[in-house]
Amino acid sequence: MGTGKSSFFSPVEKEMVATVADLIIPTDDISPGARAAGVHDWIDFVVANSPPEVHERWREGLATLDRASEESAGRKFLQLDAEHQRALLAQFAEREEAPVTAEERFFALAKEATVNGYYTSEIGLMKDLKFKGGTYVAGPETSCPASAAGPHVARPEHGAPKEEGASGHETQKP
Repeated sequence: MGTGKSSFFSPVEKEMVATVADLIIPTDDISPGARAAGVHDWIDFVVANSPPEVHERWREGLATLDRASEESAGRKFLQLDAEHQRALLAQFAEREEAPVTAEERFFALAKEATVNGYYTSEIGLMKDLKFKGGTYVAGPETSCPASAAGPHVARPEHGAPKEEGASGHETQKP
């Protein structure tokens, strides 16, 4: 996945990150979820190559999640069933726009990382967003044939006055 540290989280922490990410973006009938997209690996890579204060935020956040889980259900987060995990995260998400508690701040951090990781993955881009990459998409702006210099060079049939730009190409005056 690049150079630098290959892993930051312990196996248990990484499983917590994977579970939280998959609860934030689960598999649905459109596309696989965050776990299938490898979001936990992406977050691990990003955090591993981040400053120490980022390491601390994630470690403290995961510990906070386990403490909150033990307080509400008597078990660590990974020992809860998916329904209880989802309910716990839903509580933390209530004020995600302006988090106050440590749990809410962790949820906001985890959600931002999950969304960034997912929508930069192949699954997030290609399957969920249906991004076509460099595929040519015809539209109303394609009715003018492109010149050898490219589609954005002014052409006489446009009827606009021409001037020479800094690159030496003809450009259209606004």
